[in-house]
Amino acid sequence: MRSTVEDLLGDDFSAANFQAAYDVLNQTEFHPFMTDNQDYLAYICLILGSGLYKLEALVKRVRSEEMTSFKQFITEVNEEIDKLPRSLGEIHKSVYTRVQEGDPTPFKAFRYNEYRATLARMGHLEPNAPVDTLLANEIVITQEVRAAALRWKKQGALLFGLSDKPDEASVPRTEVSVPRNEEAKQGMLPIHRVETHIVGE
Repeated sequence: MRSTVEDLLGDDFSAANFQAAYDVLNQTEFHPFMTDNQDYLAYICLILGSGLYKLEALVKRVRSEEMTSFKQFITEVNEEIDKLPRSLGEIHKSVYTRVQEGDPTPFKAFRYNEYRATLARMGHLEPNAPVDTLLANEIVITQEVRAAALRWKKQGALLFGLSDKPDEASVPRTEVSVPRNEEAKQGMLPIHRVETHIVGE
């Protein structure tokens, strides 16, 4: 999320302001406002970083129930879109349109970066890396769970996985419209096909 906001804000990005907004808004107190949606949180951090809204004022409005939903927030931003830099205006239009269409993960740039960040945390350390290092730096497979799954597979069970991660955060992109991010052509794989390290007995 931080890298997405930083990339979009460029020189206007403040790490301290981003962290302050994230730390405050990522609390259960604000779940009714954002429905615990990380796309919404990323977008709000972006708008706060642009200076269009101030964190303290937004928090006050949410707590007083003057601002009751993310849809209300993004609609207000849409009414002031002329105050955003052109590049952010385009991002806003994209997110706003998807929110109106009912897309639960409307901030696609954030989700694409989540995919790439997830891949960067899988299987990149040396095979003999200490367990503490693996657990601190990688997404690993639990050996006991893996052993059980392989045993069940050998016994004829059908194995499958379920995830609430959206496609944009789980599989490589192939659109011609984003040539520098054609992950599939760069050999990137869906997350469930990526090899990583195993930790356990």
